[in-house]
Amino acid sequence: MTHYAHMVSVNRLQAHAHLGFYTGERANPQPVEVCFRLYYPEAPAHTADDEADFIDYGQLCKVLTDLIATRSFKLVEFMGSELFRHLRADLDARGASHIRLWLRLNKIAAPLPGLIGGASYTHCDLPPNATVSTHS
Repeated sequence: MTHYAHMVSVNRLQAHAHLGFYTGERANPQPVEVCFRLYYPEAPAHTADDEADFIDYGQLCKVLTDLIATRSFKLVEFMGSELFRHLRADLDARGASHIRLWLRLNKIAAPLPGLIGGASYTHCDLPPNATVSTHS
C-alpha cells in the first residue's frame, strides 16, 4: 500500500464552458470550477531545494482552460473525464507518471430550481488501496 503524504492542490480554477445536455443550455457559456490535486509518493525534490525541477501548476491550469475554451460538452461527467485525460497526458509527457491525479469539475450554476452549489464530477487515478494526506 502506498501512502501519498505530499500533495499540491489547485482550488477553484474558474472558467466559462459551453456545457449542458440541451443545445440552448450549451449556447451560453456558464461558470465551472476545476479543482485538482497532485499526489506524490515521496517528497518531491523541490520541497528541499528551491532550485529543483517542479511541476508548474500554472501551466497545468492553462492546459485545462485551453481545452474548456475550445470545446463544447453535453455532460459534466464527460467533460470532467476529458479534463482528467488531458491533464494526465500532460503530466505523463512531463515525466511525471509517478504523480497521481485527482480532479473535480463543478458546474456551479446548474439550471435546476432549488439546486444550490451546482453539480460535480470527480475522477482520480489513485490506487484503490492508497492512503493520502488529509491536509488540503
